[in-house]
Amino acid sequence: VLTSPLKGLSYLGQFADYAEDGEIDQNEGYNKFSYMNTAIRNEVSDTIEKSGNWGSVGSFAYNTGMSMADFLFNTAITGGFAGGGSISSAMALGIMGTGAAADTIISAKDRGLDDGQAFALGTIAGAAEILTEKFSLDALLKGKDFFVLTTNQDTQFVKLYPETQVAQIQGDHRFFQCASCCMDDTWDAVKPVEEMMAAMGDGTVIPASMIPRCPHCGGEAFPWVRGYGNFLQGKKYEEQYEKISRYVLEHKERKILFLELGVGRMTPMFIQEPFWNLTLSFPHARYIAVNDKYDFLPKQLENRGMAIVADIGKVLRDGRAVMSEEKEEINCD
Repeated sequence: VLTSPLKGLSYLGQFADYAEDGEIDQNEGYNKFSYMNTAIRNEVSDTIEKSGNWGSVGSFAYNTGMSMADFLFNTAITGGFAGGGSISSAMALGIMGTGAAADTIISAKDRGLDDGQAFALGTIAGAAEILTEKFSLDALLKGKDFFVLTTNQDTQFVKLYPETQVAQIQGDHRFFQCASCCMDDTWDAVKPVEEMMAAMGDGTVIPASMIPRCPHCGGEAFPWVRGYGNFLQGKKYEEQYEKISRYVLEHKERKILFLELGVGRMTPMFIQEPFWNLTLSFPHARYIAVNDKYDFLPKQLENRGMAIVADIGKVLRDGRAVMSEEKEEINCD
């Protein structure tokens, strides 16, 4: 996790190298950040998958956890937890984009592409990472009456939209809860995490006194998210469901699209199956699912929905392009 933001340095080295003589040497020292991060994660992921205990599910959980940890670390070092606004958001996007570019360039070189092709492919991949993350979905929602229901716990949606328009039904990393759920209470995790990051310095150790504790019973605390153990389904959890329930009921007689992005079959009960039932129940509802694996649509929804198996970023960009063309045609008319 600590090396993840440093992958951007690999891209800066690659850029300087290519600008100087039109060549990129993947054996240069500046590439160690990208190589190190990728090698460690691939090895751990493969070990988990081949262990026989957890298999591909364990490997998926590990990679998902690493992505989450990357997000938390990047957000912390760019000041996102402290309300850094557009500047911290731009910095975080820059880290993500340059990291993706570095990895793509090295992978392209390893596959035998020449330096020009590898650099171009990497730069495009980095730009696509930034554009997909920042603009595609937001552009589609601009000017629309919408609500976001998410099982993501990374706070990305509440950075873009008011919390009144977002329901985080699987928790939120900005809060702690008691590990034993001794009380129906959650509290700020942002400041303690920032203090722990500062105390770590260049290492990975914090004083025992900084380990988060429950203010009520003194026991251990952990993030208020499903996945660490006893997820607290109390007042804050009910508030999230109340928001989405109120929105859906207020719009049940109107034209409404249930747009499902990246939902698989591991936990369909949180978003996918409710969307199916609501689409069938509401007179003017439609349903669209986009993911990269499952072409699955209940027979009852065949005339009211569709499933698209494709890269979500590309689908959103294509949708934005179509909307722009339609807008131009309307303006011309």
